Amino acid sequence: MQPLTRYEFVLAALEPGDVILSTIPLSGVHPLIRRVTGSSFSHAAIYTGNGRILEAHRNPGVTRASLKNVYIRDARNICVLRLSNDIPDEASIRERAVAAAEEYYAAYYSLGGAAFAALPWLPSWTGRRVFCSQLVAAAFRKAGAELIPGLSPHKVVPGALLHSPLLRRITDQVVQAASVSKWLPHPLVDEAQPATAHHGEIAREQDAVRRLGRILPRSRRRASSSLLAACESLAEYAIERPQLR
Repeated sequence: MQPLTRYEFVLAALEPGDVILSTIPLSGVHPLIRRVTGSSFSHAAIYTGNGRILEAHRNPGVTRASLKNVYIRDARNICVLRLSNDIPDEASIRERAVAAAEEYYAAYYSLGGAAFAALPWLPSWTGRRVFCSQLVAAAFRKAGAELIPGLSPHKVVPGALLHSPLLRRITDQVVQAASVSKWLPHPLVDEAQPATAHHGEIAREQDAVRRLGRILPRSRRRASSSLLAACESLAEYAIERPQLR
């Protein structure tokens, strides 16, 4: 019997601004996205550093997630991309892209946007909500890099990022086989996970951030990073004290 192999991210080799494409082969809407877009991938996220990514999910929206102690069943279900070295000011662009992506934290997921992006004959679905690959493309556009030249972030699907002239594949450098003893107790990136109490905490925190954001004198999208950090701290405080909500 062949020993089982699982894979893990080499966190020390990842750099802020790396783009992570993934899919869950047999779960939910992922097979439909792959079929409609003609790609092997159905989800996109941006690595923000310290073992964490920022991604947009249908529930609870734009959230942070950790890559620590998270494993991959099949290496074909993951692709990691990085800005090409020959792009002027490449490191600064990645840094600005991460900062731009962070501004979307707690935004609602755009199901309509994702559907319209997957069907090229439909117009862009604009609005304040965001879907996964739009988040990545919009962050890099704000940082000064058009990942898909001539295409609005509202029309960028995960698979399109594979063909960006600005990105190169680095999967072999940042994904490695993990020992069986390490991966057994931990969740898999490419397998559907049941809802947990932790997911509920994330949703409550994001809801608090949204509520606080609505009462700020300026839009969250225009707020400074220090103001956003203060907003999130207040949200965490409110979660611990339900009487404040």
